[in-house]
Order: sequence, then structure tokens, then C-alpha cells
Amino acid sequence: MDFTISRTAKIVEKALDGLSARHKALSANIANAQTSDYTRSDVIFEDQLQNIVAMENIKEDVKLQNSKLPLMVNYSQADLILKSNPYKDYAPDTVIDTDSPIITNGNNVNLEVEMVELSKNASKYNVLAQLEGKYFSSLLEQIKSASNL
Repeated sequence: MDFTISRTAKIVEKALDGLSARHKALSANIANAQTSDYTRSDVIFEDQLQNIVAMENIKEDVKLQNSKLPLMVNYSQADLILKSNPYKDYAPDTVIDTDSPIITNGNNVNLEVEMVELSKNASKYNVLAQLEGKYFSSLLEQIKSASNL
């Protein structure tokens, strides 16, 4: 099995979690557009995903270095890196937006901006969900063809 694809599937799963949380926040913002003194919120997770990708890349580099002779990697450091789990602390962060201007009813929700962001977010989610679906369909086909051998 190709571990790079498996790694990608895990990262896509985390991205879908973040996009889903953002969708809920944007929906709440839209629902409260006319609520007095409501403060909009957003969800941030992209930096965490970039850190996961960076850590996974480091793990791949360590594996590559360990496969070469002569071995040049510090075993204890390599062991720590290879055993690390960059996914375990992943949690999309909900943040309160105090920077957007407050409008007449005391809240800071711009309905047009929220609708555009909701549409962009849904598009990103759909693309990633389709990619993940194709990955699992391909995996299923591999399993079926292997069972026919």
C-alpha cells in the first residue's frame, strides 16, 4: 500500500473536519445577522494542517535517510520523529471576530460576505469530499481485484 496516499487521506479527513466546523460557524453568523450585539465567529485550521504536512514530510525524510547506507541519522532522534503523531492535537479553533466593523444593530455580521464565504467553503468541502471518495473507490477496486487472484 502507498503510505503517501494514506497520509493524504488522513490530511484530507482533517481538512474536511475543519471545513465542516467553519460551515457551522458561517451558518450561525448568517442566522444571527439581525441579532443585536451578536459577534461573528470563524474557524481556523489551515496552519495546523500545514504543520501536519511539514511533520509528515520530516518523517518521510527520516525514513529516506534511514534507508541509505551508511546510516547518518541519530537513532534516538529518528525514533522520536517516526513515533510522533502530528494528528493527535489537531482541533479546528473557533475564533471570535473583533476586527470586523460593527453595524447599526450592534453586531458585526456582513451578510453578503458571509454568503460568499459559505459558498467558497462549501466548494472546498465538495472538492475534497470527491477526492476522498475517489481514493476509497480506488482502494475498494484494488481490494476486489486482489481477492479475484
